[in-house]
Amino acid sequence: MRLGAAKLVLAVAILAACSGNNLDTEELSHTSQESESGHSHSHDDTAASDYSLDVPFDSESIDVKSSFQIEQGKVVGGIQRVRAQMGEVVALAVESDTPEILHLHGYDLVATIEPGISAVLVFEASIPGIFEMELENAGLLIAKVEIR
Repeated sequence: MRLGAAKLVLAVAILAACSGNNLDTEELSHTSQESESGHSHSHDDTAASDYSLDVPFDSESIDVKSSFQIEQGKVVGGIQRVRAQMGEVVALAVESDTPEILHLHGYDLVATIEPGISAVLVFEASIPGIFEMELENAGLLIAKVEIR
Protein backbone atom coordinates (compact mmCIF):
# COMPACT_ATOMS: atom_id res chain seq x y z
CA MET A 1 0.00 0.00 0.00
CA ARG A 2 1.38 3.41 -0.88
CA LEU A 3 2.25 5.78 1.95
CA GLY A 4 -0.41 8.33 0.89
CA ALA A 5 -3.12 5.68 0.82
CA ALA A 6 -2.00 4.36 4.20
CA LYS A 7 -2.25 7.87 5.68
CA LEU A 8 -5.73 8.27 4.22
CA VAL A 9 -6.92 4.94 5.62
CA LEU A 10 -5.53 5.90 9.02
CA ALA A 11 -7.20 9.34 8.89
CA VAL A 12 -10.56 7.80 7.96
CA ALA A 13 -10.26 5.22 10.74
CA ILE A 14 -9.45 7.92 13.30
CA LEU A 15 -12.31 10.10 12.05
CA ALA A 16 -14.74 7.19 12.28
CA ALA A 17 -13.60 6.35 15.81
CA CYS A 18 -13.89 9.97 16.95
CA SER A 19 -17.24 10.67 15.30
CA GLY A 20 -18.90 7.56 16.67
CA ASN A 21 -20.22 6.41 13.30
CA ASN A 22 -19.36 3.14 11.64
CA LEU A 23 -17.62 4.54 8.57
CA ASP A 24 -15.74 1.76 6.85
CA THR A 25 -12.85 2.76 4.59
CA GLU A 26 -14.44 0.61 1.88
CA GLU A 27 -17.23 3.19 1.70
CA LEU A 28 -14.71 5.48 0.00
CA SER A 29 -13.98 3.00 -2.77
CA HIS A 30 -17.23 1.21 -3.56
CA THR A 31 -19.11 3.71 -5.71
CA SER A 32 -18.45 4.56 -9.33
CA GLN A 33 -20.16 7.63 -10.76
CA GLU A 34 -19.98 9.80 -13.84
CA SER A 35 -19.38 13.56 -13.69
CA GLU A 36 -20.89 16.14 -16.05
CA SER A 37 -17.75 15.75 -18.18
CA GLY A 38 -18.64 12.12 -18.83
CA HIS A 39 -15.51 10.89 -17.04
CA SER A 40 -16.19 7.83 -14.97
CA HIS A 41 -14.54 7.78 -11.60
CA SER A 42 -14.54 5.88 -8.37
CA HIS A 43 -13.78 6.58 -4.74
CA ASP A 44 -10.54 4.62 -4.97
CA ASP A 45 -8.39 6.17 -2.26
CA THR A 46 -5.18 5.03 -3.95
CA ALA A 47 -5.84 7.42 -6.84
CA ALA A 48 -5.73 10.48 -4.57
CA SER A 49 -1.95 10.67 -4.49
CA ASP A 50 -1.71 10.65 -8.29
CA TYR A 51 -3.03 14.22 -8.56
CA SER A 52 -2.56 15.92 -5.20
CA LEU A 53 0.29 18.37 -4.75
CA ASP A 54 2.07 19.14 -1.51
CA VAL A 55 1.73 22.92 -1.84
CA PRO A 56 0.43 25.25 0.91
CA PHE A 57 -2.81 27.16 0.20
CA ASP A 58 -1.01 30.52 0.46
CA SER A 59 1.70 29.56 -2.06
CA GLU A 60 2.36 31.99 -4.91
CA SER A 61 2.51 29.01 -7.29
CA ILE A 62 -1.28 28.54 -7.00
CA ASP A 63 -3.22 30.02 -9.92
CA VAL A 64 -6.80 29.50 -8.69
CA LYS A 65 -7.84 29.62 -5.01
CA SER A 66 -11.32 29.12 -3.57
CA SER A 67 -12.46 28.78 0.03
CA PHE A 68 -15.73 27.36 1.28
CA GLN A 69 -17.44 27.37 4.67
CA ILE A 70 -19.96 24.71 5.77
CA GLU A 71 -22.26 25.62 8.65
CA GLN A 72 -25.11 23.50 9.96
CA GLY A 73 -25.03 21.27 6.88
CA LYS A 74 -25.19 24.11 4.33
CA VAL A 75 -22.65 25.83 2.09
CA VAL A 76 -22.35 29.46 3.20
CA GLY A 77 -23.08 31.54 0.10
CA GLY A 78 -24.46 28.55 -1.79
CA ILE A 79 -22.91 26.14 -4.25
CA GLN A 80 -20.11 27.75 -6.23
CA ARG A 81 -18.51 27.14 -9.63
CA VAL A 82 -14.71 27.24 -9.74
CA ARG A 83 -13.12 27.71 -13.16
CA ALA A 84 -9.53 26.88 -14.13
CA GLN A 85 -7.56 26.32 -17.30
CA MET A 86 -5.64 23.16 -18.10
CA GLY A 87 -2.18 23.29 -16.50
CA GLU A 88 -3.15 25.73 -13.74
CA VAL A 89 -2.59 24.82 -10.09
CA VAL A 90 -5.88 24.87 -8.16
CA ALA A 91 -6.33 25.03 -4.37
CA LEU A 92 -9.70 24.38 -2.72
CA ALA A 93 -10.06 24.93 1.05
CA VAL A 94 -13.15 23.80 2.97
CA GLU A 95 -13.94 24.40 6.62
CA SER A 96 -16.89 22.69 8.31
CA ASP A 97 -18.46 22.78 11.76
CA THR A 98 -18.68 18.97 11.72
CA PRO A 99 -16.12 16.22 10.92
CA GLU A 100 -16.35 15.07 7.30
CA ILE A 101 -14.56 13.65 4.29
CA LEU A 102 -14.04 16.10 1.41
CA HIS A 103 -14.01 14.52 -2.07
CA LEU A 104 -13.30 16.02 -5.49
CA HIS A 105 -14.78 13.65 -8.04
CA GLY A 106 -12.86 12.91 -11.22
CA TYR A 107 -9.52 13.65 -9.61
CA ASP A 108 -10.44 11.37 -6.69
CA LEU A 109 -8.85 13.72 -4.19
CA VAL A 110 -9.99 13.29 -0.60
CA ALA A 111 -9.19 15.06 2.65
CA THR A 112 -10.38 14.82 6.23
CA ILE A 113 -12.16 17.85 7.69
CA GLU A 114 -12.21 18.47 11.42
CA PRO A 115 -14.14 21.37 12.98
CA GLY A 116 -11.91 24.46 12.98
CA ILE A 117 -9.34 22.87 10.65
CA SER A 118 -9.72 23.44 6.90
CA ALA A 119 -9.22 20.61 4.45
CA VAL A 120 -7.19 21.74 1.46
CA LEU A 121 -7.01 20.04 -1.94
CA VAL A 122 -4.24 21.27 -4.25
CA PHE A 123 -3.86 19.84 -7.75
CA GLU A 124 -2.79 20.61 -11.28
CA ALA A 125 -5.75 20.94 -13.66
CA SER A 126 -4.94 18.06 -15.98
CA ILE A 127 -8.35 16.53 -16.74
CA PRO A 128 -10.88 18.68 -18.64
CA GLY A 129 -14.51 18.66 -17.58
CA ILE A 130 -16.83 19.63 -14.76
CA PHE A 131 -16.28 17.85 -11.47
CA GLU A 132 -18.29 17.88 -8.25
CA MET A 133 -16.70 18.57 -4.89
CA GLU A 134 -18.76 17.25 -1.99
CA LEU A 135 -18.85 16.26 1.63
CA GLU A 136 -18.77 12.51 1.22
CA ASN A 137 -20.76 11.35 4.26
CA ALA A 138 -23.45 14.04 4.04
CA GLY A 139 -23.63 13.87 0.24
CA LEU A 140 -23.53 17.69 0.25
CA LEU A 141 -22.49 19.34 -3.03
CA ILE A 142 -20.12 22.23 -2.30
CA ALA A 143 -18.91 23.28 -5.73
CA LYS A 144 -18.57 22.35 -9.36
CA VAL A 145 -15.02 22.63 -10.61
CA GLU A 146 -14.76 23.39 -14.32
CA ILE A 147 -11.46 22.69 -16.06
CA ARG A 148 -11.05 23.95 -19.64
